[in-house]
Amino acid sequence: MTFWDQLKQWFAELFAPVAAKPVPAPTPEPPAKPTPKPSPLDWFVRRDQWGEHNPDNVRELSKGWVLTKHCKSYKTIVGADYAWCGMSLATAMKDCGLTYPVQCETAMNWIGHGRAVNWKRDGIPRGAIVVVQGYHVALCDEYTAPGKDGVFLRGGNQLNKICRKWDDREVVWVGIPV
Repeated sequence: MTFWDQLKQWFAELFAPVAAKPVPAPTPEPPAKPTPKPSPLDWFVRRDQWGEHNPDNVRELSKGWVLTKHCKSYKTIVGADYAWCGMSLATAMKDCGLTYPVQCETAMNWIGHGRAVNWKRDGIPRGAIVVVQGYHVALCDEYTAPGKDGVFLRGGNQLNKICRKWDDREVVWVGIPV
């Protein structure tokens, strides 16, 4: 046998087992878990970190919502030309796949939206929709305890921006987002 014949035989023996072996079927991977949507509170935390202020960033986030479609333009407690606390909360709810009132621009239209909470008995859960006297709406970021007369709110149109703020006004309504 010549050198070349020996080389051919050696290659044939070397690669024959590879060609003859059956290729195992791929093991199916378990289905990927769906990525949960962020909560509206998480939405506000991100935007607070981005430093969004009234009105340009929120108008951009609202994707062109007409801010005064359902309510008159008026001066708010911080001097803005319109109330954007409700509009920013509606944008957060929409982005998180939750519902919001049709006339969402003003805080009073959030009263009754969501699953009501007996907050005087049970406290205010983190992430709950809170409407306070003077008509401002935001989400509860931290509720210390009954008797402390206040709650940390996270939302829009607080100090004319999206932020976390202590609010000691009377709570009018509390509900869990749906």
